[in-house]
Amino acid sequence: QNTWIVRTLSAPLLVAIGVVSYEIYLIHMYILGYLRVSVFSQSVLLCVLASLVIPVVLGWLFHRAYSKPIEKWIRAKFSSKVW
Repeated sequence: QNTWIVRTLSAPLLVAIGVVSYEIYLIHMYILGYLRVSVFSQSVLLCVLASLVIPVVLGWLFHRAYSKPIEKWIRAKFSSKVW
């Protein structure tokens, strides 16, 4: 069915965030810890914006540079074998 919820959840931006969500999860606590110590005392708004943008960007980079190549290698290595 093509309901509004399906159209909303299949929006390219939400799909892209969903693809890198695990990488964002892995990185976000380190970024939040660093921002709390270094930036939070200067500007709350800057800290909030940075805590939203930096984990997404680093998560995407981590996905492209590490997760995707590893996944591709695993699929190539084990796709022809029968368990």
